Amino acid sequence: MAFIDLNNYFLKAESKGLSPATYGVVLSFFRFVMLVFGPIFGVYMEKIGLKRAFVIGVFLNGISPVLFGLLDFVDSYTPYLILSLLLRGFEGFGAILFLCSMFMMSTTVFHGRVAMSFAILQTVFLVGNSIGPLLGSLLNSSFGYAAPYILFGILQMITSVLAAWTLPKDTLNTSSSISNSLRGYLEILKIPSVAIFIYACGVSGTGPEFLTAILEPNLRQFSLGKVEVGLVFCLVAFLQLVSPLWGYLIDILKKPHLFALIGSIVMVTAVVMVGPFPGINPDYGILVAGLVTFGLAQGILSVSSITNLRLSIMQNGIKESMISISFVSMGYLTATSVGATIGPLMAGVLYQEFGFQNATLFLIVGNLILGFLVLGIIFCRTSKSIARSAEYSDTSHNDAEKNLLFNRSSRMSYS
Repeated sequence: MAFIDLNNYFLKAESKGLSPATYGVVLSFFRFVMLVFGPIFGVYMEKIGLKRAFVIGVFLNGISPVLFGLLDFVDSYTPYLILSLLLRGFEGFGAILFLCSMFMMSTTVFHGRVAMSFAILQTVFLVGNSIGPLLGSLLNSSFGYAAPYILFGILQMITSVLAAWTLPKDTLNTSSSISNSLRGYLEILKIPSVAIFIYACGVSGTGPEFLTAILEPNLRQFSLGKVEVGLVFCLVAFLQLVSPLWGYLIDILKKPHLFALIGSIVMVTAVVMVGPFPGINPDYGILVAGLVTFGLAQGILSVSSITNLRLSIMQNGIKESMISISFVSMGYLTATSVGATIGPLMAGVLYQEFGFQNATLFLIVGNLILGFLVLGIIFCRTSKSIARSAEYSDTSHNDAEKNLLFNRSSRMSYS
């Protein structure tokens, strides 16, 4: 529901008797459903099929907001709350289906440009999340509360019909059994680097949600107007629009581990500036510079995380298949959902107990851990590469000596 005008939704929910804590649960239930059922759908994705999953997912994401908008006519507290949770849950089902299938289709079609294709998809989502609330607010003020829900929901349902008509049939093999999918998932989970980059995906999902939850209260000390505060929030989102550049560089340079390390270092630097680090006096100019750096680092982290997750599986001898592709998609979506759930929760608790500056240490520590883990992977890979080169050099030297001795003995025998 990127198009929701949250301010008007909060007012509407309170008019139905919902407290801030209650309608907070309604909003977060979407992520909860994605988190719980994401891995399950990943296992069954082979049987569902990519095209079918995409069409069903988009349709559910269309009909759910239409019905959610019509809840305006439900006045009783309990029915409104139950129906709100059910519809947010259905939308979560739809989101996990169409997001997973879309990532899998892009990986299959753009096999040699996975990072670039993912970065473009991410940018499109970001644009929707940026302009959606504005359009929702305009429709709300002009045509009423239910208008944005109904209009955008109908557009999504039309999209699902067009997708069912235009998308080709699945070309990947879907004959594997569910037990094979489970065994494939368990085999992938045994790879240490896979766990590290699932953690990286979670870290990339935590940062924006953590900062968004407590940035506005921290900005009050600078006495900014509403427009200036809005521009500060837009600044972070706008700078993530350069994500396709990071995807292009990762695909061209073939150094996703290095980009993950750079991303974690730049993110730590950004959070130190935004906080600022405990002991440093807050400064508006440094904060804005930190947010600029944060937006750039976020793009690097998110693109490199899913690229490294896929690469870790392939480098450990597992051929790319429906199982591995679904694992990458579901691993990324589940990890980012965990991060998006933990981020605001930890932000609120830490901000209330320790203040903004000390709260940002949570992000600093998380990204430092990621940086050291990635550095360890780079070190291990470099050591193995050097060992293989030395082994190859010794083998080539011994073969040369054997050939020389053989040639000498041959000449002596001939003479």
